[in-house]
This record gives sequence, structure tokens and C-alpha cells, in this order.
Amino acid sequence: LYTGIKKIEVTNKDASKEADEAMAEVESAISYPPNNALFGSSTVRVPLPVGLWIYNSLVNKEGKFNKWLFKTFAAKPVYISTVNPDVRSRIAQNLLHEHGYFNGTADYEVITSEKDSMKAKITYRLEMNEPYMYDSIRYRRFRHRADTLMKQTETERPLHKGDQFNVIRLEQERQRIATLMRTHGYYYFRPAYIVYDADSTLAPQTVSLRIHMTQGID
Repeated sequence: LYTGIKKIEVTNKDASKEADEAMAEVESAISYPPNNALFGSSTVRVPLPVGLWIYNSLVNKEGKFNKWLFKTFAAKPVYISTVNPDVRSRIAQNLLHEHGYFNGTADYEVITSEKDSMKAKITYRLEMNEPYMYDSIRYRRFRHRADTLMKQTETERPLHKGDQFNVIRLEQERQRIATLMRTHGYYYFRPAYIVYDADSTLAPQTVSLRIHMTQGID
């Protein structure tokens, strides 16, 4: 039986606003309320698991009243397998990478209760490390009129040299360019036409970003 998150350990944590945003998404991804959670908390439970008691007592009982009571108040047990901490750890690590923490890692440990071997909590361990930043951003292979539109709207770009790598910002720029193109007559232009090439091997902790249109567009 899953009884909640014991703790979330974070090492080498970045102290920036971007780190706080990344951690908010990570914590949302690994959070999962146990039975009798207090206001949906993943760490705090009320002392009397009434819903779970009713489930265990009436799960196989017949009778109209028993079935009504079961349907109305029973709470299905939440197991470690239900939470699937292995998958949640991988999601957490992917989220760190999407926020620029390419060397970030995430794993977990199941902590069995000393009083009851059939109950356990989960401890998640996260390591952030230093984020990767854009050392250059270049727009390439845009046709003449499209290139002019891109230059005229430079101040509206959400991507800037020196910013931290962030997948959300990349998607925002794809949407912005697609809207810009459609507004100026390219009615069938889609965000998927914008392609990114990101090279993180040229210098430590940096990303060289190239933005261009995919080939073969009418």
C-alpha cells in the first residue's frame, strides 16, 4: 500500500527563477495522493482511512445497502504499482532536460514501513546541476519575404542569447512564427514547418541554436 511521498531530495539545485519553474513541474509530475490524503496532499494523511476500511470490509459483500455504502464511501487502495515511481522518475528527469538541465537526473527509493511491511512510502532523489544557456541563436533558410517579416518582429521573439534552454519557449516561438506567417498571407503555414537544430557540443553548458523552415514547403 502506497502511503505517500516521504521526501523529495534535491542536490546541486540551481537558485534561479527558472529552477523554481522546473521544480514546480517536476513536483507536479511525481505527486500522487495516497488513501486518506489531506486535501489531496502527497505527503500528509488524515489518521483514519475510513474509505479504505469500507473498501476492505465490503468489497465482496452482497446486499443493496452494502453496495450503496461501498459505492458512496469506499476508496480503492492506492498501491506502489499504481503510482509507478519508475515512470514518474523518468518523467521528472525529462522535465529537467526540457528546462535546460541536460545533466539532471532523477531516481527513487521505496521505503517500507517498519511497523507494517505491507505499507511503503517513496523518496525521490533529484540532481539538477548547471543549466545550459543559448550562446547563439540564428534564423536561417527563410525565404526573402519571410526573412523580412522575421526581422521586423525581432523584439517579439521569446528566445534570446544568454537565456536558459527551455522547450516551452521553443514551442512558443514556433507558434509565434506560424501566426505571423498566416497573418501575412501564408494561410496554410503550420508550426510543424519550423525546425530547430540545437548543438550542445561546441562549448561547455551552452547550446548553439539554429531555426529554419523545413524543406519542400509550397
